[in-house]
Amino acid sequence: MIRLMRVAPSSTTQERAFRIVIDEIATPCLPQTNNAPSGVQFQMRYLLPLFLRGSGHDKPNTVEAPLLLHWRIAPVDGKPYLYVRNEGQTHARLNNVFWSTSPQGKGPRTIISEGFLGYVLPGQEMRWPLPASAATPGVNAILYTHLTDAPDPIVITRG
Repeated sequence: MIRLMRVAPSSTTQERAFRIVIDEIATPCLPQTNNAPSGVQFQMRYLLPLFLRGSGHDKPNTVEAPLLLHWRIAPVDGKPYLYVRNEGQTHARLNNVFWSTSPQGKGPRTIISEGFLGYVLPGQEMRWPLPASAATPGVNAILYTHLTDAPDPIVITRG
């Protein structure tokens, strides 16, 4: 069991992000001899995100705390990267990211990431290499992502 406690009041202006690191320390399975290993020793490391919202951000990614995401493509060492900037007040957890030229992303798609791509914290920008299967998008391409509890994708604006 792990218990985390906040000792100071949280900010009311912006969400705060932390990473909790939990290390599992292995114990020897068998007594070790000079000639043989002591068995399989296994150690796990868990990296868990923790987000603290102020009193004004009880509902993330809603009208009260909207996401303001923007994307662009830029090369790094000659390879195209997707940059996503978050100008909102809460983190964005990007899932199932794709390009489409159709409204609401219902038509043909170019998949960037199936499943979890990553987090973009408030006021920050993250970048990911484009997969080889995802060519640089045309001018009509719209970038979509799914949020955790939303069935329909949302638009990330170009810029």
